[in-house]
Amino acid sequence: MTAAGERWSPWGAVGQLDGVEVIRAILPDTVDGVCARLGDQVVIVLDRRLSQAERRVRLAHELVHLERDSIDCCFWAQADGKWTGLQIREELAVNREVARRLIPRRLLAAFLRSEDGLGHQVTARMIAERFDVTERVAHDAVEGYVLRHRRVA
Repeated sequence: MTAAGERWSPWGAVGQLDGVEVIRAILPDTVDGVCARLGDQVVIVLDRRLSQAERRVRLAHELVHLERDSIDCCFWAQADGKWTGLQIREELAVNREVARRLIPRRLLAAFLRSEDGLGHQVTARMIAERFDVTERVAHDAVEGYVLRHRRVA
């Protein structure tokens, strides 16, 4: 992990893991990436058509699943193609953690203050561009930031 407020790099994190390989391939249109155990190896496959930000987010997502030992919980692994309550909760937890790591709250707060000081109305797209993530991750980060500040206030 990084110190509070520093940006976490999923590429740096995967480079420090033994037995984890990242490959890029063309995946079905409904799948951006997958993580699977093959014996002692872990293979993360990212769709080669993803943008840089999308690859970064998807790699982070798969790494968090790996850390949580929940790669078998993914939707694509289900034969019937239906989401279970456990899968939904796990995906939400993974998404929140990805947003927290890729957009640390301290850096998000500094960005929001800076843009507010310039009189700018901040959008998810602005946050996504600033932190090299998808708009979905930007939205999740803001949601986590707002919820945390509501509890404190």
